[in-house]
Amino acid sequence: MQPLRPKWTAEPDHAPAGRSLAPVASRAVERVMGRPPAYYQRKGRIFWAAWRRSILWSVTAILALVVGFTSAGLPFRAAGTHVAETLVLAAGLRVGSIVIEGDDGIPDADVIDALSPFKDVPLPFFDVAEAREKLMAIPRVRSATVMKLYPNTLHLKIEEREPFALWQRAGKTTVIDRDGRIVRAAPDGSQTALPLFVGEGANVSAHTFQQALNDTPSVKARVEAAVRVADRRWTLKLDNGVDVRLPETGAAEALATLAKMMRQPRFFDQPIASIDLRLADRVTLTLTEEGAVARRTLLERQEQGTGERHT
Repeated sequence: MQPLRPKWTAEPDHAPAGRSLAPVASRAVERVMGRPPAYYQRKGRIFWAAWRRSILWSVTAILALVVGFTSAGLPFRAAGTHVAETLVLAAGLRVGSIVIEGDDGIPDADVIDALSPFKDVPLPFFDVAEAREKLMAIPRVRSATVMKLYPNTLHLKIEEREPFALWQRAGKTTVIDRDGRIVRAAPDGSQTALPLFVGEGANVSAHTFQQALNDTPSVKARVEAAVRVADRRWTLKLDNGVDVRLPETGAAEALATLAKMMRQPRFFDQPIASIDLRLADRVTLTLTEEGAVARRTLLERQEQGTGERHT
């Protein structure tokens, strides 16, 4: 029978030094002094081998954010932009010509001034959105498109606001388009024949009212001006000095009524000062002062003649 051996026994004194006591001593030293440098070096090499790509990408991303989106990167961005612009200019990609389409009534100088500065600007760096906003600020421009045509051309397509009418307000007459927007500060010789609208708010309602006038050409032919009253209704100034007061609603029907009255023989031979069409069920005629005097005299003579016959 084999003799029983103890589960643990101390090693003899001649055993290699530190073989059994080293782990205990090492743990004690680590508690007091920390791990030895060689340990951390070995661990660092393992960590770097496993995570170096992630670390490099993270550092690159952080640097890109700093350079691209913070004030610290302004010098780097400016230097990079300057180098890129220099290379583009050296390649001949600069704004060398401008082609304008559809601006017959807009001075070329206004368009060129709106695009400035553009001389020696690299075409790839030209801001077409900003250029379009500047063109849209020109009063006569309704819409604008700006395109780059490489290597050195800007192509502009402009839709103009067509002069529609004259708008008089506070003693000043301007030219407006059908939307009521001012396209010229003052009319030129070719625009004096445009319809004249007067008063606050007349510019906004002018196009709709002019369409109603177009349906009654006999009235339209005699209208010298349409005056907007309290921005609610219209009063027409006819070429014979007669004022025609129209209602707030149903102006088209009132114009049709006026056209029918004007078809009567010698209607305007009467001394009429104004025609009031504001009430749908009646028409009120106001005579001029001379006409009122003449009418009173006529009525008095008629009454005297009647009295004499009765006597």
